[in-house]
Amino acid sequence: MSASLSVLAQISALVKIDTDSLDPGVAQRLGPFEDMTSNQAIAYQQAIQPENERLIREAVKEVQEVHANSGEGPDVYLRELLDVVSVKLAYLVSPHLKGKILVQTSPAFAYDTEKTIAHARRLVALFDAHAIPSSRVCVKIPSTAEGLLACKVLESSEPRIRTLGTILFSVEQARAAAQAGCTNISPYFHELRVHIDKKFQVPAAEKPTLDIIADIIAALKGTKTHVKPAGFITVPEAISLARLRPDNLTISAKLLQELATLPAVPETDLAEIKSQIGPRTSDVDYLANGGAHLKEAFINDPEISRRVVDAVEIFGGFERQVLEFLRSGEVGKEWDGKSGWLPFDQRASPSSA
Repeated sequence: MSASLSVLAQISALVKIDTDSLDPGVAQRLGPFEDMTSNQAIAYQQAIQPENERLIREAVKEVQEVHANSGEGPDVYLRELLDVVSVKLAYLVSPHLKGKILVQTSPAFAYDTEKTIAHARRLVALFDAHAIPSSRVCVKIPSTAEGLLACKVLESSEPRIRTLGTILFSVEQARAAAQAGCTNISPYFHELRVHIDKKFQVPAAEKPTLDIIADIIAALKGTKTHVKPAGFITVPEAISLARLRPDNLTISAKLLQELATLPAVPETDLAEIKSQIGPRTSDVDYLANGGAHLKEAFINDPEISRRVVDAVEIFGGFERQVLEFLRSGEVGKEWDGKSGWLPFDQRASPSSA
């Protein structure tokens, strides 16, 4: 064991590391990373940084030029503006990646297959327009029945759009994602609320999350779907997950920096935990009949269902926050569909966006 080695370097030698951040500074200092992943919360946190004001103004100008005579409403403009901002932020991180950029479809469409498909295709087209080919893009989609049905269409379409099943907490969701042909899944270690509410107490689970993720890795062994655990927040959690030897680990900027400053641990602390389960097969087609069996699995496990619903709502809240930021003040101004930009305080009604 080298005395100069950090825990991050040790884990990186065992498992591919993804940065769960749109901060190019973190990627430059600690990368290169395999992939970069983002979501509405991460987009909001990065969009409000003062150094990105110019980038947002450029995005506003781009969308204004595209829709100058379209007659489309402000909700259309704001959603497209958020997509362009997300693509531009991701572009800054792309030089420090070996693999793909991951961007998340709108949580507002989590229970609508067709809208999710349309949004995913729009995101990929925007990346292509900003010199990032579709081969470097993977679209994150909530692992609801409707979301995974969208993944199935996107993965089997021509051209193929690679997908990742996110907001995933159960083996049933993982199996459904593999049946959909998802390129990746990200099982969450903690439910999403843990990351935004320090007072939130994690409900007691009958089976520890680490065991569930181990079961997911075993269940998907031999499939083409890669397992990339996410949503963990401590060094011991990162070490425990690395011992499972998933395909990738998705690590937040804060935890990446902490791992990079910690000296190496004994190699035995990172010894592989070999699954005693072995690959599991299932005869259940979770996506048949509009995802009926997956929906039934949610009904049979109210705790998993609660976590999924809560995560969709939380991401939706962050999406509304970033949309509000983009249309307020001097940076984002609302599109009235006809004459140009309307300042925030001149909106026709609070429900117009």
